[in-house]
Parts: sequence; structure tokens; C-alpha cells
Amino acid sequence: MKKILTLLSSTAILFALISCGSTPKAEEEVVAAPQEVEASQEEVVNTIPESGAELLVDDMEEGMFWEAIGSSWNDGDVSVSCELSTDWGSDDSTSLKCRVKTNGGEWEKGGFFTVPYEIDWSGMTMVSLDAYNPNEFDITLCPVLQCGENWEDWNQFEGQILAAGQTATLTFQIPHLQYLKFVQRVIIYSFGAVPQECDFYIDNIYARN
Repeated sequence: MKKILTLLSSTAILFALISCGSTPKAEEEVVAAPQEVEASQEEVVNTIPESGAELLVDDMEEGMFWEAIGSSWNDGDVSVSCELSTDWGSDDSTSLKCRVKTNGGEWEKGGFFTVPYEIDWSGMTMVSLDAYNPNEFDITLCPVLQCGENWEDWNQFEGQILAAGQTATLTFQIPHLQYLKFVQRVIIYSFGAVPQECDFYIDNIYARN
């Protein structure tokens, strides 16, 4: 009988030791789960684009979204018309054909505008566009962004010359970066006096970083 009691006592002690030994492991597993959740939450990063990011403004392949300013703004604009054209395209079949006609001034501007697909350009620093000048004289192209939730920023770039007969990809630095959360309108201006009515072509406009 004494042997049986001793055996039972030893068995009880053994179970107690096993129970005590397994408890910390269960506690460790409970603690580990929140740490894994916290790690996955830290993987969420900010939305500022990495270097090399781009936003498509218009590749002229999805429909016509542009208008010639002409007399609608009452500011002496010499733009006449714009339309999608298959006469030239930088890598696809369609481009924007822009027509301007001089009023006889020494310095004139002709503008064409659109509402962009993406209005949030945060982190973008440049605009690029493909252009073709089929004329026998140079023209100057100059983009403008109208920015800000209340249209408070007129963001005019430095113009670049597109030489007679030239096809080129022009890249412009965006002058003001603080209002790019709301890009309300994109305008492409031709600056300077043209000797006659003339056309030029625009394609593949991108905002880039």
C-alpha cells in the first residue's frame, strides 16, 4: 500500500512539473501575435512617388479632351483650333494638332487646355511632351498648370524652342511644387509671333519625378 501511495505521489508531482513547464510557452505565443501585426502595419509607406515615377496626362489615344482658348478668355489669344490627328504621332497613331494664326503682333500666344486624368501630382517635378514642328520657322512651347484647390496658383514653365522641322521630346521643370495636390488644368502655349497660320503637334504628355 505504501508503494502505491508513493507511486501516485510521484505521478502527481510529475504532472505538476509538466504543467508548470508548459505554461510559459503558451504565454510566449500569445505575446508574439501582436508583434507580428505591428510589423505588418509598419509596411504601409507614404504616397510620395519614388524617383522615376510618372503620371500620364494625355497620350491622345483615349478621346478628345482639349480646347483652343481663342477669344474665350478675352486675352488676345491667337489659337484657332485643335483636333486629334493621324498626320503625325510619336509612338502611336494619334496626336493633338494645334493651329494658331497671327494677329500681326511682335509677341503673341496661342493656348490649348485640358483637364488632366490625374489631378494629384504630389511628388512630381517635371512635365515631358513629344512635339513636332512641321513649319519652316521655330516656335516656342510653354506649358502652364493651374493649381490649388481654389485655382490660386498660375504655374508657368520656362518656354523651350522647337526648331523648324524638328521632332523632339521636351522636358520642363515644374516651377512651383507646393500646390500640386490639386492640378486643375493643363495649358500648352505657343509663344512668339508666327508669320502666318500654322500647325504644330503634341503627343504623350507625362508628369514625372
